Amino acid sequence: MNKTKIYKFVSIFEEITTKLVESQEPNRLYNAAVQIAMKFTDAQACSLYLEQSGTEPLKKQDHIIMVAGEGFEKFRIGVAKYKKGQGLTGGIWKTSRSVKFDRHEKIEDQKKGWEGLYNDVVRDNLKNWVSYSPIGVPLRIGDKTIGVLKVENKKPMQPSCFLDEDQIMLEIIASTIVLAIENQKYSEQTYSSILNAL
Repeated sequence: MNKTKIYKFVSIFEEITTKLVESQEPNRLYNAAVQIAMKFTDAQACSLYLEQSGTEPLKKQDHIIMVAGEGFEKFRIGVAKYKKGQGLTGGIWKTSRSVKFDRHEKIEDQKKGWEGLYNDVVRDNLKNWVSYSPIGVPLRIGDKTIGVLKVENKKPMQPSCFLDEDQIMLEIIASTIVLAIENQKYSEQTYSSILNAL
């Protein structure tokens, strides 16, 4: 890797950590995460899916839900949810493996683009919208996958596709985001424990 690329990765990491540390409130943290991912991959849209913590924290989660989105993904916030193995997003969550469609011919339908489970939610707002180049990466902490981060549609427009470098960048961003999310959860639990002790 040449010095320019190394410098780019270091500057990205510095910006990510700064913004995520500044975003202590969960929704601000999630929004900062998707904005960072979009910016550094030149994506038209980004989405963040997380397991939903229910009333039983030790119970295995059966679905992830979109908690933040930018670009055309904003229409799916709170609507799009997947069970493990369901669709592309649920598949990433289940296998804990990244997925990148870097050639147009890999897309399910080359005229309609990627046929996701919640595409109609976007098409209700953007009639001619097409998803043609997604990357999805798992949010892993240890051997547990708590969610998925996805970017779609490399700028400027179709048929631009993401590069391997974009996938690596998104994986770095996801690793940093998951640490910030887990740190925030830990801080909330500690604060609650202190309040309960009083």
